[in-house]
Amino acid sequence: MEQELANCDLVGITCESNKIFKALDIATKAKQKGCITVMGGYHATFRDKEILSLGMVDYIVKGEGEYTFPAFVQNLEDKKIFITSQVYPTEG
Repeated sequence: MEQELANCDLVGITCESNKIFKALDIATKAKQKGCITVMGGYHATFRDKEILSLGMVDYIVKGEGEYTFPAFVQNLEDKKIFITSQVYPTEG
């Protein structure tokens, strides 16, 4: 995984509750490589504030990721800052 992360700018992780520790491990490794980290899925949707407070995940995508995530990535590429009801940035 370390080698794959070396070529990434952004890492998206989907997470169900039974896989949260593995998802956070991936997010931590990605952050160490300087990647922007985004998490979605059921666990991230319902535990968004808790996950963001850990500092390993930069953004949570809530709801239908197949619609929100492409718009999110486009806004990052365009260097637009935005918040919708489905995308929450970390504070700071």
